[in-house]
Amino acid sequence: MSINRVIIGLDPAWKKGKKSYGVLVREDLVVENSFSFKELSELEEAIQKIPTPIKLIFADAPLHLEKGEKVRACDREFLKRGLPILPFNEKIMEKLYSPFFGIELRKFLEEKGFKYCGSFNENSFYEVYAFGNAMLAFGIKSKSDFLKKWKKLLTDFGFMGLRKIKSPHHIDALLSTLPFFVTKWDFDVFSLFQERGYCLFVPG
Repeated sequence: MSINRVIIGLDPAWKKGKKSYGVLVREDLVVENSFSFKELSELEEAIQKIPTPIKLIFADAPLHLEKGEKVRACDREFLKRGLPILPFNEKIMEKLYSPFFGIELRKFLEEKGFKYCGSFNENSFYEVYAFGNAMLAFGIKSKSDFLKKWKKLLTDFGFMGLRKIKSPHHIDALLSTLPFFVTKWDFDVFSLFQERGYCLFVPG
């Protein structure tokens, strides 16, 4: 049975009022479109234009935060593998990212009927670490090295239509979609961390 899905990668601004970025990718790895938005109403408009019945959203920003944690439990999974990740906690959020956009994005998606950590067969959304995805999928450690050869790496992976990628933020949005394709093909690269309210693709 064929399931008609579109995969949406988002590189959201961490602070409200900044520009966010997104890409739309078909299941056959064709990049359909790239876009940007500042307001959630603009994101809603972009989503409503998609005729595909099932939409899966992968967002490169924290969507959940347990109080009192210095390092989020899900982020520790990257650190255990020696993969650097930007620390995120209440103090950092209040100092650098207030008003923080990620929690508002999650609330918006849930109000629109998207299920946090749902299945790939229903409208769902997940948190990802975009460059962490690249490190796991391509075995690369340096962001600058990745950006020098990103087009070849993503082309070799199978992505098509990369001319629609207009900025490094769109690259991150595209990297956000990697767990869908890798998991769909049963590569043992990612696992889904579902503990303490978090839903994040981490090292497998």
